[in-house]
Amino acid sequence: SEFFEHATIPLHFVGPDGTILRANKAELDMLGYSADEYIGHNVAEFHADTPVINDILCRLSSGEALHNYEARLRTKTGEIRHVLISSNVRQGDSGEFLHTRCFTRDITDRKLAEEARSQALAMTRLARFLYLVGQCVPVGTAARLGDRELTQCGLMRGIDRHECVVRLLP
Repeated sequence: SEFFEHATIPLHFVGPDGTILRANKAELDMLGYSADEYIGHNVAEFHADTPVINDILCRLSSGEALHNYEARLRTKTGEIRHVLISSNVRQGDSGEFLHTRCFTRDITDRKLAEEARSQALAMTRLARFLYLVGQCVPVGTAARLGDRELTQCGLMRGIDRHECVVRLLP
């Protein structure tokens, strides 16, 4: 009990009907709910994606253990937390589903950094493309670059069409 309550990683138990039976302080703090607002409620209420929680519960009900299953949880303030869930089911003596044992890791900061990196990469590709277009297309000429234009652009720079496209990508 002391281990569960004071663990630094968010933990919770879910019953076979989806009801949250128990949650530790780290879980409550991560989502911003009090115990009364969280425990006793259906776990689906806190998931941002219904198909994801349905899949999680289906897999756990069939005896599958989950390792680093990506999900999105909704906090009390409406923010989305990206998490990895690792869970399995505690079974009774006759094999009945007693409750899940869920460990949740918040990866929101990592996900936001990945999205920022992806956006920066897209902007870099766009800048490279616009630079190349500026080198190939006369100023003031509106052009939509297709195969013909890329070929011409490459010829103007002394490279073939394929190399012209490759230079646009990192």
